[in-house]
Amino acid sequence: MLALRLCWRLTPSKPNAPVLAAILRSQSTRAVQVLLDNGTFRVCPVPGKGHGLVAAKAIKSGSKIFEEVAMVRVNKNTQTLEMRQNTIVSALMQRVYTLAAEGKFDPRDFDSWPSEVCENLERVLDIQAEIAFSKLDPKTQAKWLSLEDSVTGDGRKTPGGVLRTNGFDDEHGYATLYEVLARVNHSCEPNAERIAGPLDRSLVRIVALADIAEGEEVLVSYVDNEAPLHVRRKHLQQQYKFTCGCPRCVKEAKGR
Repeated sequence: MLALRLCWRLTPSKPNAPVLAAILRSQSTRAVQVLLDNGTFRVCPVPGKGHGLVAAKAIKSGSKIFEEVAMVRVNKNTQTLEMRQNTIVSALMQRVYTLAAEGKFDPRDFDSWPSEVCENLERVLDIQAEIAFSKLDPKTQAKWLSLEDSVTGDGRKTPGGVLRTNGFDDEHGYATLYEVLARVNHSCEPNAERIAGPLDRSLVRIVALADIAEGEEVLVSYVDNEAPLHVRRKHLQQQYKFTCGCPRCVKEAKGR
């Protein structure tokens, strides 16, 4: 998902039993809150994860599950005129550049980044999110804040917290926010992948990597799956405040 870059996203795993069955058992006394059902998938509560995207029918490997246009794109470039004129952003980024120049961390190696660098870049992204949010119409603002915020705390939601929880980086230096894709949970053994579309449409397509059974949760990876366990977990903990417990992570942790 989102990456902390100088230019500037898991306990989720494939269920042992169909997710819908677990939902129905755990919520047998009340109706399941289905936010969306298009016949191919449902956006509904998933035990232990909030909401998730669950297959409403069997999906073949290679099939398109859905595609969606971003509801907002946040420019993460800290060298724009607006960002250079922002005294808080300038001070935060200058500190990051100073630490890099002093050899305190390697900008190319996330595992070497001290907490101060991560916190500064997060604060910058929060400011960029606030600015982008302020320019939106009330309907889009409401959609933005309807999504989960796992980082702000105290039951509050902020534009930056929601963006850092749900945003995806594109290849052009923007953090993108999608209304449906934001509901797709993570696994280091994903059964679906995100494929970027044309820049002008901010289009994303979710395609099955394997056969997905009816009632099985659709999962993508938020991190670089080629990275070792400690790097993946550091990224997820830093960004999303949880430790991945997917089968792959559990197996790798036991193999240490």
